[in-house]
This record gives sequence, C-alpha cells and structure tokens, in this order.
Amino acid sequence: PTTSALTLYWVTSRDRLADAKARVLARARETDPAARWHPAVDKRLRLAVAMRGGVSLAVWIGGAVAELDLLRGIEVCRLGETAVAFVAWPQPAPPPAPVRERVRLYAQLLHDGGFSGVDCDVLAGASAGGLNSVMWATAQRAGAPVDSMLDTWREVGGLAALMHPPGFRGVDALLQGDGYFWPQMRYALERFHWSADAHPDRVAPHVSVDLSATLIDSADASDPDIREGRGDFHFSGRAS
Repeated sequence: PTTSALTLYWVTSRDRLADAKARVLARARETDPAARWHPAVDKRLRLAVAMRGGVSLAVWIGGAVAELDLLRGIEVCRLGETAVAFVAWPQPAPPPAPVRERVRLYAQLLHDGGFSGVDCDVLAGASAGGLNSVMWATAQRAGAPVDSMLDTWREVGGLAALMHPPGFRGVDALLQGDGYFWPQMRYALERFHWSADAHPDRVAPHVSVDLSATLIDSADASDPDIREGRGDFHFSGRAS
C-alpha cells in the first residue's frame, strides 16, 4: 500500500479498544454520516520467536521481547481514507515520548507492509531462553506487560544468589535450582498471571511454547532420544 501518515490512538488500561473505536467513529460521523471502519488490510503478521540459552543473553532477550510486545499491541485500520492505529497500553497513562515514537514507527511499518497487526504466538527456547518463552507466553495470555521480565533476571539470575552458601556439605548441583530458583520463577509467573496492569485487549487468543531440555538419569528410558538426555516439552494456551 501507499505510504501515508497514521493517526495514533492510545487505549490505556482505563479504556477498551471497542469503546475507543466507537468514540473516534462518532466524531467522524459528525462530518461524514457514512463513515465506518475498514481493516487496513485483512492480513496479520505471525512471528515465531526462538530464544537461546545463557543468562547474559536472557537479559538482552528481555529487551527484545519488550519491543516485540509493543508491536503486538498495535491494530491498524482505516476510517474512510484515513489510516488509523490503536495501541492497547497496559498502564493508566500513555508511555514516555521515546516509546511513543517507536510505536508510531512500528505502526507505520505495519501499515506500509500491508499488515493490520502482529501475533507472536509460536515461541521456543532452551535454558534461560526457554524460561523467557514461558514468561512471555504467560504475559500474553494474561494481557500483562513484560517489563518485569528484566526485573526477574536482575533480581533472581545473579550468580551470587544462585550458588549454595559456602560449606563442606555435599550438594547435588552447583546452583540452587529447586530450593531457590524454582520458587522465584513460580512467583514471577504468578506475577504475570495476576498482574494488576493486565489489559483485556492485549490477551492473546492462542500461544504455544516448545522447550528443549537436558534430561538427567535417563539411561533406563526406552526412547533413544531420552536415553541420550534429549528432552522436549510442548505447552499450548488458548481461549476457552
């Protein structure tokens, strides 16, 4: 489609997309009684996102996910000849100017590329990247912001916190997985699921996650892949 300037509307956590579109349409009909909404195009961009392992990469991935999640909140449509983008934003006020400018650019790119929106509904990962996939999938299904993903790695992923206290007792692993890391990750997932900043218009109707893992004590398994320590897990969440 021909590049044209977009009119951008922010749908904050105090508002709903349907209500915002109704208000904009009512104003347009004051001058054009025949005005109505049209999809900019009847096509959405679907992204499959794979996330690698490594705690240092996990922090970088968190920033990349935050930008992709901005894309996910954009809906591009047309009101007559005017291109319009609505952005579902899970806060009571629009974001700071740098974020607004990035979202405007993303919305324009979607419009110029012929897409009405973005779905990031196929996720995969291993190790720390797998945990990021699970956190983002949980946030998508809850309509929650992903800002706390970075906080999780800053607060929980530090090596000093993960290591066992010094001493001479025997340990099964160098790091405190079951006793420390797992409870912290469960709390992080619950924080996404029960987020007070969740926005109904940001809830993803479907997300799937595929994880790769190394299995311990798998020598007696009948499956040859499992005997070699290779494991995989598949999770799928969808609207009921």
